[in-house]
Amino acid sequence: MSYLQFLSSGLLLFSFHVLSSVFGCSPSLEHPQVKFCHSYFVIHGTVKSVTKINGPPGDVNDNFAVYKYSILVIKKLKGPAQIKEGKEIIVETSGNGGLCFISLTIGEEYVLSGYKTDTGGLRSLASNIVYMVKDLATMPLVRDYLLGTGINTYKRNCDRKCTDFSTQSTYCKIPDTTFHCYSKNAICRERYGRCKWFNADSCKLSAPAAP
Repeated sequence: MSYLQFLSSGLLLFSFHVLSSVFGCSPSLEHPQVKFCHSYFVIHGTVKSVTKINGPPGDVNDNFAVYKYSILVIKKLKGPAQIKEGKEIIVETSGNGGLCFISLTIGEEYVLSGYKTDTGGLRSLASNIVYMVKDLATMPLVRDYLLGTGINTYKRNCDRKCTDFSTQSTYCKIPDTTFHCYSKNAICRERYGRCKWFNADSCKLSAPAAP
């Protein structure tokens, strides 16, 4: 390696260290349905193993490391043909928390979403859907929207274009004061050609009164 290559590598590592130390990985404030709609894949599966691919020498903070999880797919909720139920797939994540990596427990079942990498692989970060299935017992509506069937599922309503949750949305805008309530209870559902909130009444009642 030439001196300039070494210097460039060192500067890049330093930049990653500063960015991950200063900014960290902020929690994603997106409704689960938005994450589902925008994901390349969504699966329900069991984590079988994990392999760590180390970064270059000197990468003490694992900024260039990659963790690769082997996951047995129980149910494909969304994704390409390469994902088959009953088969194992590899889902990678970044090397440290500052870069939004996920830490999965071997033997546990998860609902997991993510995106396609530049090389055609599958990648998941903390900003994607990452639910341990047993923890969904405390969020029964989210569990049913993810894993259920019928009209009250994220999959059906994403397919029917109920995807706009922005502040300019004409049908499923989320009030700032009740975001967490909407995330755990409400689904943007299509009925008779229109998208509108379903199961949001309790959130509207719990919202603070306008000044």
